[in-house]
Amino acid sequence: MDSVSVNQSTPANAPGQTLVLVADDDAGIRLVLRHRLEAAGYEVEEAADSQSTLQALLSNRYDVALVDIMMPGIGGLEVLSKARTEGTRTLVIVITAASTMNNAVEAMKRGAHDYLTKPFENLDLVAAAVGRAIDVAGLEKFVRRLAGAAADFSRLREEVVRKLIGSEIIGRSAAMQEVYKLIGRVVTNDATVLICGESGTGKELVARAIHFKSPRW
Repeated sequence: MDSVSVNQSTPANAPGQTLVLVADDDAGIRLVLRHRLEAAGYEVEEAADSQSTLQALLSNRYDVALVDIMMPGIGGLEVLSKARTEGTRTLVIVITAASTMNNAVEAMKRGAHDYLTKPFENLDLVAAAVGRAIDVAGLEKFVRRLAGAAADFSRLREEVVRKLIGSEIIGRSAAMQEVYKLIGRVVTNDATVLICGESGTGKELVARAIHFKSPRW
């Protein structure tokens, strides 16, 4: 089968759809792996050389990729290194002959998630390895979504704080600038804060500003 050609601007696969890349210069190996993985319910695309494999990994469309170490061109190890350097999120399982186990060790050092040796004695073990990797990939996606949600909340919180402080504490004098700076220093400290001042000087507003700017809020 022909290798895939993936443009880096290609949109990510649809939600709930598990996409696996099989990258090997041996068409027979690709066909066998495709059939077994499709039988397991995965969508499979193929790559037959180093360049198309690297392009596919950088598209970040794939949950998991099976990558042969000994592909023509720059080879699977260099593909793995370049993909990791460029920030691919695809988990890579390297495929290596049993006689080249040193390459498998090197691949793990370069960021491979797992490795498989060929010839494959049991394709069910291949499908199981892919399934485990997909579980990890799903967990990583969930963590990234949580991180994104946390960042969105942090930005929203800062906007709320700015509006609250800006609408309640008014003043651009040197003295007020010092108050703002003092509030900024206080909120990074876990110590109890005592605000002193005469009635009507804005103690409650300062206390509210400290509360809303504190990371404990």
